[in-house]
Amino acid sequence: MFDTCLPHPETLSKWYKAIDGKPGLTEVSFTALKARADAEKLAGKEVVCALMFDEIALRQQVEFSGKDYCGYIDMGTQLDDDSLPLAKEALVFMVSS
Repeated sequence: MFDTCLPHPETLSKWYKAIDGKPGLTEVSFTALKARADAEKLAGKEVVCALMFDEIALRQQVEFSGKDYCGYIDMGTQLDDDSLPLAKEALVFMVSS
């Protein structure tokens, strides 16, 4: 889609304003995968995917998003306060077809 160049950072910023980028598996990602698989099935093709994951280092910082603070460790415990340590790594999953 982007050939050999990546989108401008301002374009990425606009995308992230419209997408919930909170940690965890999102309904939006599952909906997009299902739509792609359904479209390929209608075309008589089979979708084969590879699930990849890797950890990445994060800059330790806290930012206020307008509603809450982001930058603390999130292990899915629904705890959201400043007693948690700052996140320094993230585990990222990617599905490629």
